[in-house]
Amino acid sequence: MFKRLAFAAMCLAASMAGSAQAADMPSSPSYTAPVAMSSFDWTGFYLGVSAGYHWTTDDFMDPIPPFVGVTSPDGFLGGIYGGYNWQLPSGWVFGVDTSFEFAAGNGESGPGTGAVVGYAEMNWQATLLGRVGYAFDRLLIYGTGGLAIADFDFNYHIGVPLDPFSDTMVGYTVGLGAEYAFTNNLIARLEWRYSDYGSAVGSIVNCCAAPPNNQTHEVTSQTTRLGIAYKF
Repeated sequence: MFKRLAFAAMCLAASMAGSAQAADMPSSPSYTAPVAMSSFDWTGFYLGVSAGYHWTTDDFMDPIPPFVGVTSPDGFLGGIYGGYNWQLPSGWVFGVDTSFEFAAGNGESGPGTGAVVGYAEMNWQATLLGRVGYAFDRLLIYGTGGLAIADFDFNYHIGVPLDPFSDTMVGYTVGLGAEYAFTNNLIARLEWRYSDYGSAVGSIVNCCAAPPNNQTHEVTSQTTRLGIAYKF
């Protein structure tokens, strides 16, 4: 009987010692999957060249007698652009962008009211924009908007030439775009924008000994462009 009790006591002591030793041992570390990091960082300065096409509409009016018409001085454009992007760890990208482009293309309207024929030509355009986008690694989808400036030549005639005038118009532009980084330094761009340049007013001498009066031109434009930039 005594031997049985001694054996049971020894087993109980061994069991308690094993439990205490197991409690003192450090637990195995839990495994956390690594966070996937983007292989491309959009933060930095860039400078590029662009080429595209603009579809421009000029709604013009002469209040005497009145004359009203529409011209479409569509054409190609090309120039330079540059800016700075700042990418957050979340993938959002904020930036500023500026551009200058020479424009080709002029247009004459068909006879409007009073058989008037209008003429308009865009010479150049420039922008100062803000950008907000989201990066899917090397692909950036963004929206943009800001200041738009463009220089135009205007004129129209009603059988006899009237006084031409030029105006540098200031308005706004908004758009959407996508960029793709083919390498760590070369980034391609595809962008569409809508621009509203407001109104230009020029004083002209009308026909038939009429006193001088103002012609008004309201100009809007849509542009699509491709670009390639170098990221520093």
